[in-house]
Amino acid sequence: LPEIKKAKEEKKIPGTLTPQEVILLISRIENLIAETIDPRHKKAYQAHKLFMMLCTGLGLRRSEAFYLEWNDFDLEGKKKVFIRSKPPYFYIKEGKEKDLPLAPWLIDYLAKEVKDTARLFPEDVYSNPNAMTRAFRRHLNALGLTNRKIKACHSFRAGYASFLYANGTDIETIRALMGHSNIETTRIYIESEEERKKVAVDSLPAPGLFSAN
Repeated sequence: LPEIKKAKEEKKIPGTLTPQEVILLISRIENLIAETIDPRHKKAYQAHKLFMMLCTGLGLRRSEAFYLEWNDFDLEGKKKVFIRSKPPYFYIKEGKEKDLPLAPWLIDYLAKEVKDTARLFPEDVYSNPNAMTRAFRRHLNALGLTNRKIKACHSFRAGYASFLYANGTDIETIRALMGHSNIETTRIYIESEEERKKVAVDSLPAPGLFSAN
């Protein structure tokens, strides 16, 4: 029998968290930090907020954020974060190490964080990225944010691309920031934004001049 090639699966990007939904998540986590007495639980919630800030402000993949170390950041000089492989736990996708500029608000936030461990997310808080994903799903479920294929951590990355595009950033710059080799992958992330724009324009009422008599 001739060899049959398997059809290439279409890439599906999870739903995008809107800025308003990100604010809801921040508020929920901050309330939990303030209300929690147990120091272990409080430390976990603080880790959730830090993780969310990194994914929102840098568009990182889950493992890229989870295995970050404090010495990967240059908060005062170049104001960048360097994404490097961390064997044996994490190898950066396609072996392409990169550096990303830090937004001023993220620099301010990180500067205030306690840096008493080498890793931002040490094993005594969460053992692996899957545990962080499960934690975020609990937050999303509690807020009812389970529609539009929102799938925890990667939805922050999708939101990052969408926010940049909505603010007028060209697609090539978004591709470089996201670390995509192929610009067509970047287009997948902003397709939903295009669809929302189309729906918005289609809903505009026609001026009287063009209305049917």
